[in-house]
Amino acid sequence: MRDLIPLLLLALFLWACPSDDDDSAAPDDDDVVADDDDSVADDDDVADDDDVADDDDVADDDDSGLDPQAVAALRAGANSLLYITSFADLLFDVDTDPAARGADGCPTRSFAEAIVTVDYGEGCVPESGWTTAELSGSVMIVIDRLLMSLSLSFDEFAINGAVVSGTMTATFSRSGGTLTVILTTDITATVEDGDLAIDGDLTLVFAPGAGATATGTFTHTAPDGVASEVSAAGLQLVKVDGAMCPLPSAGTLSVTTGPITLTWLFDADSPTTGEADLTIGPFTETVNVCEGILDYQG
Repeated sequence: MRDLIPLLLLALFLWACPSDDDDSAAPDDDDVVADDDDSVADDDDVADDDDVADDDDVADDDDSGLDPQAVAALRAGANSLLYITSFADLLFDVDTDPAARGADGCPTRSFAEAIVTVDYGEGCVPESGWTTAELSGSVMIVIDRLLMSLSLSFDEFAINGAVVSGTMTATFSRSGGTLTVILTTDITATVEDGDLAIDGDLTLVFAPGAGATATGTFTHTAPDGVASEVSAAGLQLVKVDGAMCPLPSAGTLSVTTGPITLTWLFDADSPTTGEADLTIGPFTETVNVCEGILDYQG
């Protein structure tokens, strides 16, 4: 997602610039005219080649010059996409006996009375083809068919190594072959620089042969305390053979951090190309989301 940095900088620059109609922003003629001595740089003032930073001196990961709130929004978006797609894999056909549908591979799912155990073992990228995340550990899901509710407990469950704790509950319903799960999350995930929190609601609809659709709103709070409001609308998760990475094939993901709102628009080509349209204010650019997930996660 490094290719979106110029777009962000341009957007932030234009928002920060005064209007052309503001006479106070226009310099007087006296201000424009500079003395020759002041305007012409001496040879000594020109940087030597030694003063020019080597490639190794330019940080690849610190997003130097990028507004901190823009970086926070990018990270919230990357994390949110990982977590939404991971939750979808976790709850896939949760109310169905795995043996009845011939489930196999990673994760393994076992069903005993009203308890489903979803086990990702030492770690795997799920075979659903919905997420780029490596999941590990296991989750026990207790099903209350009278109240049509679910409660989840974690046993070293981790998303890309970030161990998840907290509470997740859900209600569910079936209409024909379609399963709808309304998930409420109040969780933290331990990442390299502390704990991030995800608090809100997510609706997952699993339709036979059509994968999953995710819609919801929640708050993403970074380890440094910066909060971002996240909204997912109609994210379509399907397995695409030959996909560059498992991205949604439709829908939007919007993140608001302070005055900055970023919106990713996914289309049918996104899983194959790894790209989506990113809108910031009036500006839209096609960016590589697959690379961005790795750059900004955590």
